[in-house]
Amino acid sequence: MHLHFSKIGEGQPLVILHGLYGQGDNWMNIARELADNHSVYMIDQRNHGQSPHAPSHTYDDLASDLINFCNSEGLSKIELLGHSMGGKTAITFALKYPGLVQKLVIVDISPFSYLDQKHFEQQVSFHKNVIETFKNVSLEQAKTRSDVETEFSTFINSVSIRRFLLKNLKRTKEGRFYWQLNINALSKNLENIIDAAPPVKLGTKSFVPALFIRGGKSPYISDEEMAAIPDVFTNAKFVTFETAGHWLHAEEPEKFIKVVKEFLL
Repeated sequence: MHLHFSKIGEGQPLVILHGLYGQGDNWMNIARELADNHSVYMIDQRNHGQSPHAPSHTYDDLASDLINFCNSEGLSKIELLGHSMGGKTAITFALKYPGLVQKLVIVDISPFSYLDQKHFEQQVSFHKNVIETFKNVSLEQAKTRSDVETEFSTFINSVSIRRFLLKNLKRTKEGRFYWQLNINALSKNLENIIDAAPPVKLGTKSFVPALFIRGGKSPYISDEEMAAIPDVFTNAKFVTFETAGHWLHAEEPEKFIKVVKEFLL
């Protein structure tokens, strides 16, 4: 699968992997700040952005897509930064291809499964609600983006989350609205997305230098999960943004850039 990507800067290759419902260009402002010393690649993962659609969406799939991308771009040593789903892709990749990854930055995701985790039940419900909203909004009736956002607002209360999700709304040449995401594939694979990185289930460990950044108000990395991460990544460091949530890089971009630069450089 040939993934769509954008690239800026020169230097050590740094690949950024977006989260669920996102796309590479969402990270452009962060990438610009990191491009002083890096060639920054912002990838659209499968079923997102301008990359191809496929019925399967597992972390093995996403890691396979990434190794194909590295081969096609001639990248033999990379640094990886991944948020949420993209973070678990990065975790899977680093565990499967340890010789390719020099440093790893994981943003608000753990390597472990969230299936049947009580502290994550509300977030699972949120994702199911988002996917059903994508499916049920009547794009055929909409004449403007505001029409779609108005209908979205009955299901998604947060303005910032709603507008983030609506970045996936596109028009055909004929003017008809459509979702750029492969909603059906994401819906069918949601359990895969919230499950553990596959190599973790096999007991795989990594010695790559890894930085885990979590939001203090986010449910994605609990204290118990953070304590267990060094069993997988033996050279892990941790930073908590106490007042931030899951999208901490958007909530506190200057702090985020400073922390990431210090780790990478």
